[in-house]
Amino acid sequence: MNKLLDKYKKIPAPVKAGLWFFICTVLQKGIVFLTVPIFTRLLTTEQYGLLTVYQSWMAIISVFTTLNLSAGVFNNGMIKYPGQKNQFLSSLLGLSTTVTAVFFIVYLMFRQPINTLIELPTVLVLAMFLELFMSPALALWSAKQRFSYKYRAMTAITVTISLANVGVGLLAVSLAEEKGVARVLSAAIVNICAGLVLYVFNMIKGKTFFHKKYWKFALAFNLPLIPHYLSVTILNNSDRVMINKFCGTGSAAIYGVAYSIGLMLNIVMTAINSSYTPWFYQSMAQKEYQKISKLVTALVALLGGVSLLLVTFAPEIIRIMAPASYYEAVWLVPPITLSMFICLLYNVFAGLEFYFEKNIFIMIASCLGALLNIALNSFVIPLWGYIATGYTTLLCFIVWAFAHYIFSTSICKKELGLKKSIFNIKAICFIVLGVFTATAFIMLFYNLAIVRYLIVAVLCFVFIIKRKALIHLIKQMKNVQNKGKGGE
Repeated sequence: MNKLLDKYKKIPAPVKAGLWFFICTVLQKGIVFLTVPIFTRLLTTEQYGLLTVYQSWMAIISVFTTLNLSAGVFNNGMIKYPGQKNQFLSSLLGLSTTVTAVFFIVYLMFRQPINTLIELPTVLVLAMFLELFMSPALALWSAKQRFSYKYRAMTAITVTISLANVGVGLLAVSLAEEKGVARVLSAAIVNICAGLVLYVFNMIKGKTFFHKKYWKFALAFNLPLIPHYLSVTILNNSDRVMINKFCGTGSAAIYGVAYSIGLMLNIVMTAINSSYTPWFYQSMAQKEYQKISKLVTALVALLGGVSLLLVTFAPEIIRIMAPASYYEAVWLVPPITLSMFICLLYNVFAGLEFYFEKNIFIMIASCLGALLNIALNSFVIPLWGYIATGYTTLLCFIVWAFAHYIFSTSICKKELGLKKSIFNIKAICFIVLGVFTATAFIMLFYNLAIVRYLIVAVLCFVFIIKRKALIHLIKQMKNVQNKGKGGE
């Protein structure tokens, strides 16, 4: 134990911080995921669907009210104004508050039509706006902790908020008659209280609500990216909103449970991206394109294998996650999981666009995917029901990733002088096609568990045979993490 502690103490601060930020994300998502079986049994599908719809609208509206100021512009500001970090943070918080106040006034003026549009009662929309006022305080503070590699306070606060959310939620649902509204309000109250504390803390530290230079810089940087942020949010949330519109909150709840299972893949992707992105930037600077290509192909194969495991055990996971009334979600898990798998390709291809600061390419590809998603859902949900949305979402993610591939290939030709992409697209397509084919085959045997278990046994046998290659990949990823985090 002492040797392990000594090794831990010798880890560079950026690597140590990266490790704890990943653990923090896993704990946060893990707590939410583990409590899904509890709330799906305490709430009816309609009551659980209310929470799903509320969270979806919250995500969409927050793009406009918060301007995603805790994203790219914040890190740029930390570098641009190194001696004024607290003032910059509190100024961005002031900007977010001002924009949210404008939208809140608009809501008060057109309350009834807006409530009808989003299908939420006034009390929940008011709670949403209180969250929108306070949530940027936590987001900006967390971004500053990441930038400064200060992981202790952030980990403690994030886990505390997650546990409080569950504890207060269980208490509220147990005591209230309107259990769906109680679940939404309990989560909102926890987030509002945490945000309020950090709001006051940030303002006391920064002592700056308005600063012309900071506001001008933030708006000039982030406003052009709003279509991209909105498009990504729509791709991730519009399904549940439109299902609620056409099929009701019960169907939205079933979709939400399936989506939460697909998001398990995000834990693996978070680990990959936290290591891959900084390493990719360094490798691009050193023109190590062959090394990038080999690692990307290996990562696609690894994530494809994890995707197949999720798809294979989908019936068992659904039975654990929710009662029988949610079982239809099993047919949504495969397309949603594959959509998350395709997200890796988006991250890979878009990495080149971010590296060369081709924001216009990012915006075009994201808008294309979002608009196609809305159009297809408007057509297929009335015809074939909410199950079809899983497949329209998958199609839109494929189009989204393909558009980014086209743009990244163009960048390789113009910026790097290469005749083709730096990625091995033939190998990637072969892996993707194999994962899609295997998924379709597995779905045929969802009612025959023994066949699916045999498939898992075969996969395990393959992993044993290829264990040396797998161990080599893990070691390579460990080296990538050390180099990437050390060079940030």
